[in-house]
Amino acid sequence: MTTSPMMSNHRRAVAWRAHVVAIAISVAAAMSIARVAAADDCGTGPRTGCRSAGRSSIRIVNGPGDRDRLTWKWRKGEATIAADFGNPLTATTYALCVYAGTSATVIIDAAVPPSSMRWTDHPTKGFTYEDDAGTSDGIQKIVLQAGVEGKAKVLVKGKGANLPDPPAGPLALPLTVQLVNNTTSACFEGVYASTDVVANGAEKFKAKITAVCGNDVIEGAEQCDGTADAACPGQCLSNCTCREPCGSSAPACSGGCPPGQSCAGCVCGPANPTPCGSTAPMCNGACAADEACAADPLVGICYCVSLTSTPCANSLGSTPMCGGVCPTGMTCHQVPASLCTCA
Repeated sequence: MTTSPMMSNHRRAVAWRAHVVAIAISVAAAMSIARVAAADDCGTGPRTGCRSAGRSSIRIVNGPGDRDRLTWKWRKGEATIAADFGNPLTATTYALCVYAGTSATVIIDAAVPPSSMRWTDHPTKGFTYEDDAGTSDGIQKIVLQAGVEGKAKVLVKGKGANLPDPPAGPLALPLTVQLVNNTTSACFEGVYASTDVVANGAEKFKAKITAVCGNDVIEGAEQCDGTADAACPGQCLSNCTCREPCGSSAPACSGGCPPGQSCAGCVCGPANPTPCGSTAPMCNGACAADEACAADPLVGICYCVSLTSTPCANSLGSTPMCGGVCPTGMTCHQVPASLCTCA
């Protein structure tokens, strides 16, 4: 049986349409999987224990068509190392989750999958993501920057038709913004109350948090601030955090220092590190609040001792001579304030 040219063209057209439909179904399925991943990250409600920042801001524009905009800045954040970010080049998916009100209803969830093409690794510092087309839920840029306390930074920017639409404003408060991932426990958060809101209308929301250390108000990542020091009365440091007591389970001294070392400001070091009266950090005002600096006038060195320890005891609580620094033939004698000296 001979097939006419018209019939052959028809069959090719049918086959082509079937191929196009198959591709469309595949793309839709992939997008669906991505959205499910985002929902898994955001849909269970805000995470607990997320890191806060001294300064953060959120701007959402719910414009007509492709005029949607979103910018979230998280600056002066809690201490973060590069490993906390996972590996978004190969394994780590990020999601920006925005929740409105006390019921924590998710109003925006935007997921960015791993990509070696769009993510750039900055070893020991963090990662950046760039996609001008906003292929993944409209997200165009992400900055993940590691840093010590007050230096970590996160930025998320997105726009266009792919950006998930929030409901028309005004939005319920507080507004909670979290950046989460699927491979580490690290997440980053800003919670915006009515006092932080600059605009909350039908198409625009804008809020900003600025923590000022020394204004007697606990803000952002601050643990205490001046006279607002209920968390650690009399122990609020100049960076608005509480001193970790020596011998605590905090990371710095982890319950105590090795033999022959003492704890000053919860940093372990030689028991007698500096000349008395020098400008070096140990002693000379750097001892913990429950310690004082003991001086040995014979050899000109100093060390921290506990104010509540037995006479002539060093900060480890041992009783040998002045922390073990008296020369042969000398003995340790108590002086005022439960300190000791060699004579």
